[in-house]
Amino acid sequence: MIVFFLSACGTQSARKVEEPIPYQPPALSTPTAVTAPPAAVDEPLQPSPKPDCKDGLLFVDDLTIPDGTKVSPGERLDKRWLVKNIGGCNWDIRYQIALVAGTGLGAHSQQALYPALSGTEVTIQMIFLAPEEVGTYRSAWQAYNADQHPFGDTIYIDIEVVEGNNPDGG
Repeated sequence: MIVFFLSACGTQSARKVEEPIPYQPPALSTPTAVTAPPAAVDEPLQPSPKPDCKDGLLFVDDLTIPDGTKVSPGERLDKRWLVKNIGGCNWDIRYQIALVAGTGLGAHSQQALYPALSGTEVTIQMIFLAPEEVGTYRSAWQAYNADQHPFGDTIYIDIEVVEGNNPDGG
């Protein structure tokens, strides 16, 4: 009997007891969007257009050679204007300043406008040469954007060429 008892014990201990599988809720599925297959592109994609901006130039101050300054015939004149870019466009190398009235006073009739970010003040500098003839002279200049459209205040140099002018007033 002992043998029977031991064999019965051995049978039970050799039997595997399966562990219950823990409950797992079903996975939520997300609806998939139905999309059309990509169409064949006949033309290359173009960049998005940049929003239009408006150009603006505000004259702030004459930094050198105030209006009506008396100068000698043939005198070299270093004219500087303080201006502000009041437009929404940044001035880059495509922006120009051009002679619109009067004489060029020896300066090129078209020059690059100083690059400036919108809202900043900049100094425009030009070198002029006073005429040899006595008289009053005005040279007026206008800014032009990349599309060659004029904009902003006109800036100018206004001088009087006189004989015998010197720094000592004589």
